[in-house]
Amino acid sequence: MFNVKRLTLFLVTAVLVLGVSTLPTFAKKNTEVIIEGCRTGADCNDGVFCNGEETCHINNIRNNKGVLIKKLGVCKPGVSPCPRGQRCFNREAFCKVPCEDRDGDGHGALSCGGDDCDDRDPNRFPGNPEICDANGIDEDCDPKTVGDKDADGDGFISHLCK
Repeated sequence: MFNVKRLTLFLVTAVLVLGVSTLPTFAKKNTEVIIEGCRTGADCNDGVFCNGEETCHINNIRNNKGVLIKKLGVCKPGVSPCPRGQRCFNREAFCKVPCEDRDGDGHGALSCGGDDCDDRDPNRFPGNPEICDANGIDEDCDPKTVGDKDADGDGFISHLCK
């Protein structure tokens, strides 16, 4: 048996691919042919926050001799949701002004979300070895370890640091 819908779909696809402007005269009128693609922006969502919200753009909807041809959409990438000068964090899905590292130790100031307890002193940052000194300076930015130093590596803090 002759399947009119399949033949029409084949012919419409051939017309779109080959660029022919009219359908053959035996294509059935009042037929809707849909060439697959996206239908809504949800079809395009890649789950990545920092590249913005993707959208679906419908390419062609036209009526050719009573056959409605709908070539469904193409996904278009979104625009970054972050304003210029802000950094985008995919996992957390937010934008933030990056912290300036004034002292060049690789850690931004606490005031802008960084972890540097003193962004004016390059010798004070998280992970820096703590030094046993009379000044009581917190070199590793951990208030629980100020001046605590296990100089000989025996697991005990030096008696000089107390």
